[in-house]
This record gives sequence, structure tokens and C-alpha cells, in this order.
Amino acid sequence: VFCIALWIATPVPPAVTGMLCLGLIGVVFSTELALTGFQSPTIWLVVFGLLLGEAARTSGLAGWGGTRIESLAFPSDADELSERRAFSRLLGVSAVAAVGLAFLIPSALVRILMMAPILQKLSTTFDNERARIGIFLGPLLVTFYAAPGIFTAGLPNIITTGIADSVGATSVSWTAWTLQMFPLMGLGRAALVTAIIYRLYRPPTAASVSVPTSYSRMTSTQRRMFGFLLVGVLIWITDGVHGLHPLFGALVVVLLALIPGIGVASLDDLSDVDLSIIFFIGAVFAIGTGLSETGFAEAAANELLTIIPTAAPLWLVL
Repeated sequence: VFCIALWIATPVPPAVTGMLCLGLIGVVFSTELALTGFQSPTIWLVVFGLLLGEAARTSGLAGWGGTRIESLAFPSDADELSERRAFSRLLGVSAVAAVGLAFLIPSALVRILMMAPILQKLSTTFDNERARIGIFLGPLLVTFYAAPGIFTAGLPNIITTGIADSVGATSVSWTAWTLQMFPLMGLGRAALVTAIIYRLYRPPTAASVSVPTSYSRMTSTQRRMFGFLLVGVLIWITDGVHGLHPLFGALVVVLLALIPGIGVASLDDLSDVDLSIIFFIGAVFAIGTGLSETGFAEAAANELLTIIPTAAPLWLVL
């Protein structure tokens, strides 16, 4: 409760509270319990996901993605489009790209940091202020709200399965999670968010906008980085065959990006990545495991079960 209060009020950064939490658990209980999260592959998936996102940005792949979105959204034979038509096309393509990026980059935070400057540039297509806001916000919300549908696309997914693994629950593969969750929680959410953004921020139909007519091509560096990302996705979707945790997919991408000669980045390029979030995640794992080992989780569950009317219809019990 003490740590949660600090995380809510944030008098200090969440990572600092995480370190304090690890220290308290280590002193009061045991070092093994305090550091249990760092033994989980989940926390290393987050680390390699952050490094992967920085490599994609350094390679220029993220910037090229913005020009590619424009080329797909606007017809090559049109110099002008109505504002509303241009808005709907650009929003739709950007939303699809945001969902696609969720398959490639295993962190919603990294995706948002990569997409924000691109979307800010794309939004300048419009003079209408609400249209600019819609183009900027829409894809960011899509990549955030579609994350529960893809196992590696959201930190809550990773933390949830990691805690389940740490307490002996059945582990879930990348493929099983995505097949079960993506149709509704991924694709369905993305479509709903896009429709809401279009309804709230669509511009008037009277005005017209000039559309770009020239676009930059993908460089060899960007092609290599895109190929590395596809290798990572291939490892993720075949986990039912090899049984490797998704962290190995992200690890392979990072290693490929750093190999001299064919890589796209150096260790110096990745040195600015803020990895302090691992202390927050480590503390969450320690708390989750501690609640289970001390019997608190079982006691709380039993207490909750006492208020459920067992003779009620199934829908009410659920």
C-alpha cells in the first residue's frame, strides 16, 4: 500500500519507488523474493523491446514510415482532395500502420515515442485545427488500445503473464494469446477508436488540401532494419514449434541490429535508452509473488468469494 501510494502521488519517479520497494521486500522478507522479477524472462523482453525501438528510430525506418503512409493514403494522380476525404484516407492508413507497428515493436510507450513526431508532421497537411488534432491523436490511441490483442504489444500483457508464470499458473504462448485476443481486443478496438476519432475530428467538406506528390524511397539501412523486425515476428509466431519465450525474438532483432557490417546501430546509439522502468516492473513482480507466498492473495480471493451468490444465475456469478 505504501508503494502504491507513492506510485499514485508520484513525489518521486516510479523507478525510484520501485527501488525502494525492492529494498523493503529484501530487508523484511528475503533477497530472493525481492529479486524474483529479474529472474523472469518478461522483464528482459521489456529491456530488449526498448532497445529494439531505439534501433528502429536510429535506422531511419520510423521516418520513412511517415512518407510511406502518405504515399498509400493519397492518390498519385491527385494534386488536391477535399479536407474530409483526405482526412479519412490519412486517418485510415495511419490507423492500419499503428496496428501493424504493434506487431513489430513490443512496447506501446516506444511506439508512441516513435510515432508522435511522424504524426505531427502528417497533421500539417491540414489547416483545420481539429483535423490536425485528429490525425495526431487517432493512431496513437489505436496503437495503445489495440495492444491487449497482441501478446508483445503491451506491458500489461507481459506483466500479467509473467506474474502468472511466477506463481505456477499455465503459461500462454504468443500465438495462443494473439489468436484469442486480436479479433476483438485488437482489431475491434482499433476500428472503434478510429471511428470515434473520425466522428469527433472530421473537418468540413468545403475546403480542399494539397497532397504530396513525391516520396522518399527506403534506404538499404531501413530495409535491413525492417527485415530484422520481420525475423523477430517470425520467431514470435512460431513459438508453438520451438517453445522459446518472446524475449528471444526481441533479442535476435537487437543482436542483428548491432552486428558490424550488416547492423543499423551501435551500442553508443542505444546508450540513451532509459531502462529505469525495469525497477518498476521488478517491484511489481516482487509484490505479486510476495502476496501469493504470504497467503494474502488466497485470503483475499476467499474473502471475495464469500460475497458471490452461488445460487444465482451463471451470468451473475461471472
